[in-house]
Amino acid sequence: MPFRNDQGFTLIELLVVLLIIGIVIGVALIAPNVGGPAQTLKDEALRLQTLMEQARDRSLLENTEMGLSFTGDGYRWWFWSRDDEKWKLLQEQSFRDYRLPESVVLTSLSDSSALKQKSGQQQWRNLENEKPTWIFQTDTQITPFRFELTLRDDHRHSVILESDGIGPVTTP
Repeated sequence: MPFRNDQGFTLIELLVVLLIIGIVIGVALIAPNVGGPAQTLKDEALRLQTLMEQARDRSLLENTEMGLSFTGDGYRWWFWSRDDEKWKLLQEQSFRDYRLPESVVLTSLSDSSALKQKSGQQQWRNLENEKPTWIFQTDTQITPFRFELTLRDDHRHSVILESDGIGPVTTP
């Protein structure tokens, strides 16, 4: 009887398997956000929470105050210019003016603020006189706040971001 070595895989079989794995991974990476509007809401809340923690850390490390204010459809970041002694807009990539998705509404619920601001309302302002509403101090303290992110057409889903001014930004 002749001896046959039929164990193992051929090079073609291995290449076909690698091709199939590559196609599956490619489709998974380019698939659209399947979480829907509720996932978009959570993503926006996480984005804002992360930026606020970064602003707090940056204020401490760079010894300069930073600020946050709402625009009609999003928010913008500020820094205190000691040279000019006034608030200036931050123009960096991560802290640039940010426009929320059309489906998300950001509201300030802070009782201490007479400025019950709401995104989604057009506010035409002169940037020369504008300043931030919430300040990130150099000692890591911030203006206490309570923000609510909701879906424009579905108020069943909401995310609250809050801080007492001393502790971290949390979602209760």
